[in-house]
Amino acid sequence: MNLRKLTMSMGAFGLCLAALAATATIQRLHAAPPPPKGSLDQPTLSCGDPEQESLTLFFTAGASGAPAGFSVQWMTKEANDLYGWNEYVNGFDADGNPIQVPTGYCQASFSGNSSNGGAWQVGSNESVEIPIGGLQALVDNSDVTGVSTNCGGPLVCGTEYVFRAFAHNVPGPAGLGRSPFSENAYCSTKSCVVEPCCMYSHGRFAQKFCAQGVDLGTVDVGCAVLDVCTELGNNYGGPDVADARGRLGHQIIAVSLSLKMCDGGDFSVAQELLDNAIAEYCNPLATKNSLGIQNSILDAHIKANHCPD
Repeated sequence: MNLRKLTMSMGAFGLCLAALAATATIQRLHAAPPPPKGSLDQPTLSCGDPEQESLTLFFTAGASGAPAGFSVQWMTKEANDLYGWNEYVNGFDADGNPIQVPTGYCQASFSGNSSNGGAWQVGSNESVEIPIGGLQALVDNSDVTGVSTNCGGPLVCGTEYVFRAFAHNVPGPAGLGRSPFSENAYCSTKSCVVEPCCMYSHGRFAQKFCAQGVDLGTVDVGCAVLDVCTELGNNYGGPDVADARGRLGHQIIAVSLSLKMCDGGDFSVAQELLDNAIAEYCNPLATKNSLGIQNSILDAHIKANHCPD
């Protein structure tokens, strides 16, 4: 082969290599991208029992769970209506200078990563109870790991809050991305004014329970243990001190049982009146008059705060 033919053959070979390289490049450019990792399923939130300065929030993971934990965000409904889910808005200071004004946006993170023992990993469709308004106690508790928040203190009584949450992304090349935000959940704290515990009369307890064969147990007043249905079945209609004490015992039973049934009301006034009545009931020197006064005081309190039928 002469030099000219060899040169042409080498040139052709080089062109083939270049064509192959170009073809490979084009194939790489047009190759399908790797499939997306996908994201965790959307969680849900629901409201539990509220107190004046706290409330229980339930985080429920979607079908994919929340293996790396989750975050919760909240603010008052009033602020959310004005600012949406913004941590700051533009404003001005007293001198007219532009500043960033905080909106009261709160957030808390509950990490499920292995670095803190996976304390807040949530399984498929599982629920976790979150004490909003009491989170600082979790942060300060050395036995609890993985909790951080910028709003660990109490909530405001009589206030409606809006919450949302998402499941954290799962670390690693194959880990699923963070979930979408949950739908907003609206929860309210208890009113700043707590109504007193409502009261049932001793006659109502006798008719509604004892007459139906329901055993209401006993009431221990210190100097005596009163069997409720036995005492309420006694007719203390006589004129002596023993009958006056028995009539007062009926009122003591009524208030005591009403307080046991009270759920979240203000029991302070009723308890003070009850303590005074019990003291006179157990006073060996009590008179018809002194017993009658305590009877009347409890009777008036029962009637003023009678439970709806």
